[in-house]
Amino acid sequence: MGLIAGLIPIPETYAGPRAWWPLDTAVHAVTLERDLRGDEMLAAAHIDWDVEKRPVFYPTDVPLEAVKIPGFVAVVRGSDDACLGLVSPSYHLFQNAEMVKVTDAVLDEGGAHYHTAGSLYGGQIVWTLAKFDRTIHVKGDGSPIADYLLALTGHDGRHQLTFVNTNIRVWCGNTASAALRGASNRIGLRHTPGMGARIGEIRTALDLHFRYADTLESFLNDLADRRMTLEEVCAYTEVLIPQPPDVERSLRTDQKRRLLVDVFRNSPNLRDLPFSAYRAYQATVEWADHALPYGDSLRFAGADRRAAAIIEGGADDLKSRAAALLSKA
Repeated sequence: MGLIAGLIPIPETYAGPRAWWPLDTAVHAVTLERDLRGDEMLAAAHIDWDVEKRPVFYPTDVPLEAVKIPGFVAVVRGSDDACLGLVSPSYHLFQNAEMVKVTDAVLDEGGAHYHTAGSLYGGQIVWTLAKFDRTIHVKGDGSPIADYLLALTGHDGRHQLTFVNTNIRVWCGNTASAALRGASNRIGLRHTPGMGARIGEIRTALDLHFRYADTLESFLNDLADRRMTLEEVCAYTEVLIPQPPDVERSLRTDQKRRLLVDVFRNSPNLRDLPFSAYRAYQATVEWADHALPYGDSLRFAGADRRAAAIIEGGADDLKSRAAALLSKA
């Protein structure tokens, strides 16, 4: 959790359908009955605040005296003086409202509606998720795959303004971005004064995504036609999750493999899917986003880390490797 002045924890925020809550313990959680426009979503998700830069000081041995630290300023939330990160003085602040303004321009003021939004790590990361009208249908899967545009920015000096196209299976919320060869579903813009002028570049990437989505539908249906036995799935996990090169046998690796096989066999989200490469891919996505354990660190709760991994797509490389392996199954 992030900290405000006085070391008081700031809760994460979320607005959207109840089933999508990234953190069940989020304090500022609002359940929505409909999709919203950008300014409405900012208010609903409690992210309608601005940040500013302030100088950083350290105390001296002389009471009530402090020395300014050169080369750094603090990114501070104006509403409660929360320090969200340390950056260089030339760092360009990008406000939450600006993120929504850019997203609105990319979507041509009505191409989609905002489905969920929120913040993580006390406001260090802020995100919105817009939903398009189109869906992908896969043979044997009664749950369509929906099409979304994720916008994410950070106020900690470590996150760009990032747009990610993602496909989410409605029934279980898996972020199934198959990342086919040659297709890019992510574009990042550094915090610079001219970043808003690159809207055309983002829109071009979005057009490419729609063509990618057509290819993705064909690719996933091809996976659905590839039947897999449980023994083949076990063999697949051994290639996907290799043993560390410096260890003869890792119990942790064995545990990860068994957990993935268990998700493939027993997940209620996959109950109606035939044993196929498509089911193995969906099991891998569910395993990566939801089943893998995330322990607490010295700074952040495990639930925060899991939510960030899902939203930022930290497991994209693994999912891409899974798609490549299963396409050859």
